Amino acid sequence: MDCGDSYRRMDSPTSDKLTRAEPTDEERQLCDADRLQATLVRVLVGQALHSRGITTTAVIGTVIGMPAAEATKLMTSKQWRAGDVALLEAAATKLGLVVNAEGERQKTYTI
Repeated sequence: MDCGDSYRRMDSPTSDKLTRAEPTDEERQLCDADRLQATLVRVLVGQALHSRGITTTAVIGTVIGMPAAEATKLMTSKQWRAGDVALLEAAATKLGLVVNAEGERQKTYTI
């Protein structure tokens, strides 16, 4: 699922112009849920790092298993990107945060 800008060709088969595709209500709800989940996990991972005194980008990258620049982008990004939830959940697991899955989109994190 692509929550960003997606484009499609205009209705005419001979047209080379692309128009912005409006997401359906269901797609919009799924994207909103992903954004919310990413924000929740980002905050919890940030709290776990802070409570352990881990504040430098190099150490954050080492702890969550990715290059420092990529870890910084993941932890500070205000814009949702595809794959953020999976990366943040992997970081939560590496930090030892308990993940209790009660449904496909309902997860509880405890420090």
